[in-house]
Amino acid sequence: MKVLFVGDIMPSGNCSGNPISVSKRLNNHLSSFDFRVATFESAIGNSGDVDETKQPKSEVAVWSKKEDLIKLTDLGINVVSLANNHACDCGIGMMLNLRDELGAIGIKTIGAGRNIKEAMRPVILEKDGETLALIGVCEDNPNSLGTLRFATEFDGGIYKYDEYRIIEQIRQLKEKYTYVGVVIHWGVEHKWLPELFDVEAGNKMIDAGADMIIGGHPHHIQPMMTYKGRPVFYSLGNFHFPNFCLDKVSNVYYPDEAELKSLPVFSWMAPNKRDFAMIYFWKYYGRLGIVASVFFKKGCVKAKKQFVIYKKGYISFSLIGWWQSMKLNIFSHFVGKNASIRINYLLTFARAIIENKVLAKFMKKYDFNNYISKHNYNI
Repeated sequence: MKVLFVGDIMPSGNCSGNPISVSKRLNNHLSSFDFRVATFESAIGNSGDVDETKQPKSEVAVWSKKEDLIKLTDLGINVVSLANNHACDCGIGMMLNLRDELGAIGIKTIGAGRNIKEAMRPVILEKDGETLALIGVCEDNPNSLGTLRFATEFDGGIYKYDEYRIIEQIRQLKEKYTYVGVVIHWGVEHKWLPELFDVEAGNKMIDAGADMIIGGHPHHIQPMMTYKGRPVFYSLGNFHFPNFCLDKVSNVYYPDEAELKSLPVFSWMAPNKRDFAMIYFWKYYGRLGIVASVFFKKGCVKAKKQFVIYKKGYISFSLIGWWQSMKLNIFSHFVGKNASIRINYLLTFARAIIENKVLAKFMKKYDFNNYISKHNYNI
């Protein structure tokens, strides 16, 4: 059994209504797998559907248009995880509607449902007499993931990471199926290295019987490690996540062509107190992702990674994947160690200096501080 995992997908943004363009080589690679799995990090709806629990906090609410769901079938995606911090951005009802819409086009979902029982329900993939049970789960970390709508016995939502529940479920699934895989939303955005808690959580899930862990949320690639011979991808980064427009309260919206041309462009989130709309522009590392190839045969699990880049609606293998691989191999030495906290801090600080002090001089339209000063905004 060959299963390909890709990073976060948001099908609309500034590419809404346009087809996904994939390089011939990447398309052939996608087609060579038995199954393809992704994280669908977006709600489906419109601006009037944004969940009221997010509005007062000015949290970013991400929603896509229903007609852009066809892009998932164009990519050949078979399964998506909805266990993330944006699947319920248009409310529980719209999330449940999204599950139905995906099912209608032949895509199975994990990690969300009308109650906790549905949210926990695995998708079973089968090939050559072997089975893989996949579950989707989201970490409960408001500081990193914001407001989350978790499923309960009586309420719909996403599958919350609870150590006891997850470990018990993995053990039960392992008794019934050949392999068990966990697709998990965790970590902190824009970091090179995983949090110490997440490394420990991943190890515990493998100790319980999980055969692989596929992580996401940081919108940044992170190292792939092995623990007890099982692969752990801490973050695949983005796969298809276009630039997008934010209104005054940080909801994604879709302006007409004239307004779009007038919006300021920033390469990081502006403060919540801004009183104007903007375009969020992904820097290079936000357009870079990992595709994880996982091979299952006779109880053995092998994995490898390749790097893809998204640019202007076009996805292809990265021409400098060797460079990304070398960096991740270096950073992998710090995974799970206390030094990783310091390394993450130093890397983030250095990048902020380079981007906001040096590169900003050559990319003035992406410099938020200059824009604020020029327009006399009091932030």
